[in-house]
Amino acid sequence: MAVAISPFSPLSNRRRDQYGGSTEGRSRFPVMVLRRVKDAVGGRLAVGCKGSRQAGDRRGL
Repeated sequence: MAVAISPFSPLSNRRRDQYGGSTEGRSRFPVMVLRRVKDAVGGRLAVGCKGSRQAGDRRGL
């Protein structure tokens, strides 16, 4: 399963609601998805997240 990385980037995430703005806001949706996946699989599977830096984004996450 893959979760789009675009919510993390301040270059592509220009939302003004609880899912945009600060690093915490931009992280909210992917973290919510990961938590729900973990809850769904319980202890049967390992759940992880891999991220990458966008070229040209010197501001990071």
